[in-house]
Amino acid sequence: MDMKSKNISLKVILIIIALGIWVLVLQNAGIIYKEKNVYVSGGQIDNITRTIDVNVENTVDVYVKR
Repeated sequence: MDMKSKNISLKVILIIIALGIWVLVLQNAGIIYKEKNVYVSGGQIDNITRTIDVNVENTVDVYVKR
C-alpha cells in the first residue's frame, strides 16, 4: 500500500470513530431519543410506581446538647 491510501483509510476510520462518539454523547444528553423497554422474567412492566411503605416499630429518643 502506498502512503496516500493509508492516510485516506486512516482518516475514514477516525471519522467513523468520531461520529460514533458523538452519537453516544447526544444519546446520553437526551438529544437523540432512544426508547427503552423494561423486561422482567414473565414479561414487560407497563406501570412502575415509585413508592415505598415503611413501618417503624421502635423509636429512639435523641438529645442534642450544645
